[in-house]
Amino acid sequence: MIKPSITKDATSGVYGFVDSIDEKGISGWILDLDGGVNVVEVYINGVKVGEKEAYVHRPDIDNIIGKRTNCGFFISWREIKIIENVLSSNKVYINILHKRTQIPISGNYNYKMVGQTKKNFVDKLDYKTDILKTSEELTNILKFPVVDKPIISIIIPCHNKFEYTYRCLKSIHENTDLDIIEIIIADDNSTDETVNIGRYVNGVKVIRNIPALGFLKNCNEASRIARGEYLLFLNNDTEVKRDWLKHLVDTMQTYPDAGIVGPKFIFPDGTLQEAGGIIWKDASGWNFGRGDDPEKPEYNYVKEVDYISGACILVRRKLWEEAGGFDLRYAPAYAEDSDLAFTARKLGYKVIYQPKSVVVHYEGISHGKDTSTGIKRYQDINKDKFFNKWKNVLESEHLENGKHPFLARDRSVFNKHILIIDHYVPEPDKDAGSKTMLNFIKILKSIGFSITFIGDNFYRSEPYTSDLQKIGVEVLYGAYYYQNWREYIMNTIGYYDIILLSRSWISEKYIEYLKEIKDTYVDDISSKFPKLIYYPHDLSFLRLQREYEVTGQKKYLEEAINLKNKEYRIFNQVDAILLPGTHERETIKKDINNKYVRVVPPFIYEEEFPISKEDSFQKRIGILFIGGFRHRPNYQGVKWFIENCWSYIKENIKDIKFYIAGSEIPEDIKRLQDIDNNIEVLGCLTEEELKAVYNKVRLAIAPLTYGAGVKGKVIESIANGVPMVTTSIGAEGIPNAEEVLLISDNPVEFSKNVISLYTNSALWESIRNKMIEYANKFLHFDNGRKVFIELIDDILKTNYGFCNVCGKYTDFDKKSDNLRETYVCKFCGSISRNRHLAKILAYELSNGKIDNLVALLRENKNLKIFEASGSSGAIYRVLQKFDNYVCSEYKKELPLGVELSKKVYNQDLQNLTFDSCSFDVVITQDVLEHVRDPWVAFREIHRVLKPKGIHIFTIPYNNTAPTTKRVDILNGQEIFILPPVYHGDPMNPEGALVYTDFGYDIVDYLKNIGFETQVYWSTEDDVIYNKVFNNVVFLSRKI
Repeated sequence: MIKPSITKDATSGVYGFVDSIDEKGISGWILDLDGGVNVVEVYINGVKVGEKEAYVHRPDIDNIIGKRTNCGFFISWREIKIIENVLSSNKVYINILHKRTQIPISGNYNYKMVGQTKKNFVDKLDYKTDILKTSEELTNILKFPVVDKPIISIIIPCHNKFEYTYRCLKSIHENTDLDIIEIIIADDNSTDETVNIGRYVNGVKVIRNIPALGFLKNCNEASRIARGEYLLFLNNDTEVKRDWLKHLVDTMQTYPDAGIVGPKFIFPDGTLQEAGGIIWKDASGWNFGRGDDPEKPEYNYVKEVDYISGACILVRRKLWEEAGGFDLRYAPAYAEDSDLAFTARKLGYKVIYQPKSVVVHYEGISHGKDTSTGIKRYQDINKDKFFNKWKNVLESEHLENGKHPFLARDRSVFNKHILIIDHYVPEPDKDAGSKTMLNFIKILKSIGFSITFIGDNFYRSEPYTSDLQKIGVEVLYGAYYYQNWREYIMNTIGYYDIILLSRSWISEKYIEYLKEIKDTYVDDISSKFPKLIYYPHDLSFLRLQREYEVTGQKKYLEEAINLKNKEYRIFNQVDAILLPGTHERETIKKDINNKYVRVVPPFIYEEEFPISKEDSFQKRIGILFIGGFRHRPNYQGVKWFIENCWSYIKENIKDIKFYIAGSEIPEDIKRLQDIDNNIEVLGCLTEEELKAVYNKVRLAIAPLTYGAGVKGKVIESIANGVPMVTTSIGAEGIPNAEEVLLISDNPVEFSKNVISLYTNSALWESIRNKMIEYANKFLHFDNGRKVFIELIDDILKTNYGFCNVCGKYTDFDKKSDNLRETYVCKFCGSISRNRHLAKILAYELSNGKIDNLVALLRENKNLKIFEASGSSGAIYRVLQKFDNYVCSEYKKELPLGVELSKKVYNQDLQNLTFDSCSFDVVITQDVLEHVRDPWVAFREIHRVLKPKGIHIFTIPYNNTAPTTKRVDILNGQEIFILPPVYHGDPMNPEGALVYTDFGYDIVDYLKNIGFETQVYWSTEDDVIYNKVFNNVVFLSRKI
């Protein structure tokens, strides 16, 4: 095609260029340096047929102007009204103008087609081909099955544009499991072929609004007849891709706190339209990634977002009903999707972006693009309404327009951020080191970290990369990051709190570059420079030194010396070191100055122990060795066992089986099964296959003659409850290993241990039971969490932990020396004792499955809760949004029972106005010591509780003394028995008088009233995880 010269209009500040006009469409770029919107208009034969915002990223223009800009455009013929205009004339003139200035791009350039040239062009038009194809397709009726109990109700609002609606339905038909859905066509008084949609589509519900209701009300009305557990709102100008719905539903089921899940939107030309939405402090919005390559890593991990564009959102029915549908203040349309997302968060849900679900969106088809006319004008009107409704949230939680998109893109502005660097993406079914790194990633996600992962090979290894993206990890891969990782780190380093480096040969390269950054930019970012943590997996130099001792080959000694020097250089350049076992810690600690050396188990588990459930000694057969054979100690260990032990064992146990599993098994090991029927080489197993093997074998072995570090295979055997025979090298680094393992380095003793354990059921069961007890003590997921939280506090000098009121991880602010009253949550303002009470209540009402009040109320909406602790506390701030929660304060000059403010009533605990048996839970926090007669108050609380209802409370408590009355009442006058004591009171600057000091006999008093009471003191775990100190919570259940 013709390429005209560049348009350059210095007076207007507009620059532009038309790159090409062909059968696919028109492409080019436009840049308005005066700050106007970059919009181009297309004219054919003098008639305006369309316009397009220039939003595509153009790196070539970046290089010219010295900054990133989205100024490119591509207009496909299907986006503009071209068919009639082209067919009606023998000559076709195409002209491209800049909308604001009406300056032609490329001067007076006109593209002209005449005669046969025009005919050839029309024959190739993508747009024309699509329309003709649709016309042909209409002879084939789309048949959807009628589903009795649909899981998902797909609601498609439409007004005319029948071709798009049909194409949308066809894409659903081709790319969706039809047996779980119902489709509702919400026709808002269409006048085109939509009125006859029943001719072309069977099995869908059609509702028609006459007169039209407008988009928002149309959706709300359609939802009334929806029967699904989830509601899927889908614009008619969309086309869905394969498995789009499966990925959305799977995400909703994976994340129980997800209220809304949405897809990746792409334009018809294949560029990215939105990878989740950002709302800025001024209520303006961004479609994150707009115009970029949708396959870039930064757009392909599951994440929490501010909102998902309403063109396709999956909504949990429970949320939809609680929210009351789309807020009618935004009728007829615009901002309702953002508002629903904000409402979801207010109700304790999250909004999740799922990039595996892909939807093509023909943006602007429904309502056009001109914000000055028609329904589109409500885009600006409703932005103001949205701002006024949510201004407090916008001010406290959102960023200034355009600032820090790195944080805004996944709502991580309040999160800790970590960059993890390893040799490649963890492949947990192939090697123990990968399992360890995956464990670390899961721990860090569980304690609120945002994670970016770099594999030094930058290879998108599947399914492993997708597995990380699915749990919310951003994985950087591909040629761009391979070539530009230094630039990436330079540009983002200020956002990371921690960089976790793995393996010496990988870490050394990155540490050198990080040191260069820190030295170069110390004045700018030294205060923000991330802390460096190093995890070597094992002390490789120790392993090589031992290999030299076993083999006598000097090359291993030389390698050990070199590697030790490298390791110690790294040790002395990082802020903290993680090691898998105590032996490694003691080996290095005496030689380094770094005091932050922590031991974390390489394998930790979220499952219930033992993982392998078959507990019958008789039903199990065979022995197992598992290990990656790229690792030389595993190969040598199997050889040692075969050459020194196997024959003796077979002589004593007929028909015994030896299973060898692992990755990269060499040929000489594979050939063992050809010469010995008692040996079976299983090869590389998936996680599920390995679990099945552990559930089958009677015992496992780890016959290692050299090595270093805690051995993953040994930990795995303990976790599965499969008794093991190993060597001292295999048992190294495991506390009290001799209690759960049979250990010997002598081949004869090793063989006898195998025989004894394989044939003695009593010994086998004893070891298995000890393994289960050991696993629960040392290998549970919480042990790993504890190590990382303590490490974060040490190296970042924070009070990091989990808030049991609002359910978020944060740095708690220490604002006083009274430990019960400080360590304030930055999100909800909870203090130490608030969190302790919330944790005990959540655990009690969920059988230990829920650890915070927001999640508890989200799952138990019908719980009726009365809190008599005033409206200034964190629990009120968090729970007042739930329908069945009420709070009280006491103002004796006002009538009892009146509403003082939203959900806050005037109540005297000694004379409550509520009906008997009204509440499931009553909460009082440091209140009852200020009541004149607390026992009357306890009886009133007992009265208003339902049977088996709970009164959970905190009080100043002395468990070494009896309860003491400090103030008596005589003829209405207060008589001080003890000197008056006052506590702080947000409602009274003079403080609140203490009437009673509660002591060890309070449980007996409560029993006489009709309560069964448990007393919970704060524990070491409460201190570490929740920053709860010196507190006691009473939980009294009505009996």
